[in-house]
Amino acid sequence: MNDKRGVGQEPEKDRGKSSRLRRLLPNSLSVQAKFFLVTGLILLLNCLVTALVIYQAEKRQLFERAFEQSELVMAAVEASRAYVREELRPAMYRQFGQDYFLPEAMSTSYVGRAVMERFAPLVGEYDYRRVALNARNPSYEADELEKRMIGFFAEHPDEAEWRGLLKIEGKDKFKRFRPVFFEEECLLCHGRPEDAPPSLVAIYGDRLGFGRTAGELSALVTVGVPVAATLVEAREKAISIFLVLFIGLALVFLALSFFFHRTVVINLRGLLEIFRDQEEPPQEKRPYYLAELAKPGRVFHQKNELAELTAAAFKMAADLRQKKEQLRRYNQELEERVEERTGALRQSETALREARDHLEVRVRERTAELEKAIHDLAASETRYQELFDHAPAGYLSVRQSDGMIIQANEAALQMLGYSRAELVASTLFELFPAGEFGLARIKSLFGLFSEGAQFKDQELQIRRHNGETLWISLTAEPVFDAEDQVVECRASILDISKRKEAEQQRQQLTERLQRSLVQTIQAIATTIEKRDPYTAGHQQRVAELAVAIAREMGLPEKRIEGLRLGAMIHDIGKIYVPAELLNRPGKLDEMEFNFIRTHPEVGYEIISGVDFPWPVAEMVVQHHERLDGSGYPKGMREDEIIPEARIIAVADVVEAITNFRPYRPARQLEKALEEIAQHQNTCYDPAVVAACLRLFKEKRFAWSKPAGVYDRE
Repeated sequence: MNDKRGVGQEPEKDRGKSSRLRRLLPNSLSVQAKFFLVTGLILLLNCLVTALVIYQAEKRQLFERAFEQSELVMAAVEASRAYVREELRPAMYRQFGQDYFLPEAMSTSYVGRAVMERFAPLVGEYDYRRVALNARNPSYEADELEKRMIGFFAEHPDEAEWRGLLKIEGKDKFKRFRPVFFEEECLLCHGRPEDAPPSLVAIYGDRLGFGRTAGELSALVTVGVPVAATLVEAREKAISIFLVLFIGLALVFLALSFFFHRTVVINLRGLLEIFRDQEEPPQEKRPYYLAELAKPGRVFHQKNELAELTAAAFKMAADLRQKKEQLRRYNQELEERVEERTGALRQSETALREARDHLEVRVRERTAELEKAIHDLAASETRYQELFDHAPAGYLSVRQSDGMIIQANEAALQMLGYSRAELVASTLFELFPAGEFGLARIKSLFGLFSEGAQFKDQELQIRRHNGETLWISLTAEPVFDAEDQVVECRASILDISKRKEAEQQRQQLTERLQRSLVQTIQAIATTIEKRDPYTAGHQQRVAELAVAIAREMGLPEKRIEGLRLGAMIHDIGKIYVPAELLNRPGKLDEMEFNFIRTHPEVGYEIISGVDFPWPVAEMVVQHHERLDGSGYPKGMREDEIIPEARIIAVADVVEAITNFRPYRPARQLEKALEEIAQHQNTCYDPAVVAACLRLFKEKRFAWSKPAGVYDRE
């Protein structure tokens, strides 16, 4: 810079040459050259400033949109967590007790992560993480960046969040970090292990995730919004504007140059020639002077421009050498960093190898322990079998020819209440009462036994001497003579009356549990619809219509009961959708619509952990699938969709069309029937559609209660 200023510079004069502009422009330049230089710089600076202002404005709008999108993501997650914390978890405690803990339905962190794991693939490269130090699940342990942010919030307790633009894996992302402080209610699951629900300790153990205190900062919520593509668009837009302005101003510059040369430079040079000659040029030579001054080669009338160009070339060469040296140093530093990173990776590989070797040792030790346990178990079973063979069970020997009892042990006598003389003098058939599990059953078995068949644990009813009926387990094997003919039957009998009574009690308990399960499902369905007054009773009405369609199609009642439960909670996944989205009267944008469309998968995650005797979780996740693959969330086709989900899909569409929604009024039943009839074979199962049409057109189906009555009850 100093060399450039020194070329052609003269001492300062009294006539304004002390200004900065005159110091930057050497006196050796012509007036036209100075004018071109200053004008060009001004126009170029105007292009750059305009493009930069537009780029900064686009970038600021991008940050505002990214912040709004991240705010929506955080609000959605917090809504689902609040629902679990304030409604679902208390309901589960009331239903199953304070010691019961199901993470899939009662852990706010689990539900929030499950929601966002399904939300992210639908809307792009959004990411949501809720991490902690010493996390219960290693997948949610804080990485290095998150640990630094936790340290930042620990050092700055007054900071509520941090947000900004970061480059993650080579891509620009808008990141927001919020600290998480443990509250008193969190200590039930994260305080002392002995205070936690036993089921939680059984799942995760008593080491990770515990030992927290109220007010402690050891967790972090982070949301990432992809902005790389938008930043590139902003840069391209700024560059395009710069190029357009540059071309336009270049044309202006050329026009100005032409008129400046024609109106100023030629006249100035004519005056200079007159002053040099110190006399008026002859009249006949004036056209010659004007032609010479107008030649292109004399546009820049200058003295030392070549010298200045040479000096500038030397200066550029020096700058290039300096930049080359800087690049060499940068390359050396980069190689050193790569070498350091390679060493760290080698150390990590060594640590992983050691961990693998340790794991192999533990596997071998565990395998040896299991083999010993299996051996001990086999020995125990052998001892048990020997004890069973000599146990005081009832034994009988029966003659094959006439069924006469020829031998009985003491246990059999005590079991049946006979004396030895009375029992030995009787036939086997006299001991069994009439009936399916008595005389008829023993005669059938005895007929097969004469052919050499063996029986084990056959359950029959036998009659004691006092007339009392017992349930027994009969095991028998034949005895052959020298000619390989069956001559005798040896049988053992065990009194299983108490076991049969226990089985009846267990059956009754199972029926009671099933009724409780139905009541729980009804409570969950009612809880979901409390959040959306416009769809009150929707799930019950869908269940009522779905059951009617299934009966019209001839499905078994056992299967219809499962269909009814699935239909009652088919929209359970909407618990994490904010109520303002469900109740919004206007049209949703694409991101909001995709957000709502995640509810089948969220419902599947909630229900899949419950052991139903029916495919309820599949009904929930598939009720928006269509035969032609146009549905969601998986785009399933035809036989991939279970029949129950096809029935719920038709019932859901008919009920939704005929009832009021915030974004449209209720429509006539004919419109709903026309919709399913028009799209059968493409969207809806034709057999289901036919059954639905018969219900409404021929059998005059009507819901037992109008829309909204379910909620008021």
